[in-house]
Amino acid sequence: MLTPKREVAAAPETGTGSGLHLHLSLWTEKGEPCFVRERGQALPPLMDRAVAGLLGALPHMAPLYAPTVNSYKRYRPHSFAPLRYNWGYDHRGCAVRVAGHQEGARLECRLPGADANAYLAVAACAAAMAYGIEHKLQAQPACKGDAYQDQDSLALYADLAEGLRQFDDSPIAHSLLGRNVVRHYTRLAQAELLWHRTHVTDVEQARGIR
Repeated sequence: MLTPKREVAAAPETGTGSGLHLHLSLWTEKGEPCFVRERGQALPPLMDRAVAGLLGALPHMAPLYAPTVNSYKRYRPHSFAPLRYNWGYDHRGCAVRVAGHQEGARLECRLPGADANAYLAVAACAAAMAYGIEHKLQAQPACKGDAYQDQDSLALYADLAEGLRQFDDSPIAHSLLGRNVVRHYTRLAQAELLWHRTHVTDVEQARGIR
């Protein structure tokens, strides 16, 4: 069984987070931007559906953008890393931030950490946006207050084990990614969990377990 090895961490030390924020845009086949928006205006329909897709489908694909035990130690209150699946206008406490205006309007997904594989994180976001557009989903209201206290949105998973349970059994993940992809990254996450469950860390030793 392979043990995942990475040179970077989402939480390189206690109280410190390192993100891999993704800026997402869509264009037509003619190269025209689909997310054109003036400041103060509501989201255009396609952008609204993309936001709804991100918030509706990404909870089912956590191992693709938060793949390690360490990933979940980055999610801390008021750390500029999200704690809930919500969105807001230029709101850096949310999972999805609407940034820019006019032709520069875009979505920023703040869920991935520095330990994520960028290709997998982008694939998850692209699949989630397509899901929202195809199913004509409607985004929940934007978060205007403290994003970390937003009780109207789904909380992020506490750890990799919880995220894996939602991923492995999710009809949405299976339909968007395919059974073989879900099975492959389920096994990778299981290997990550098994390694941590069977190794004593220096943190445990430092707390007097010797």
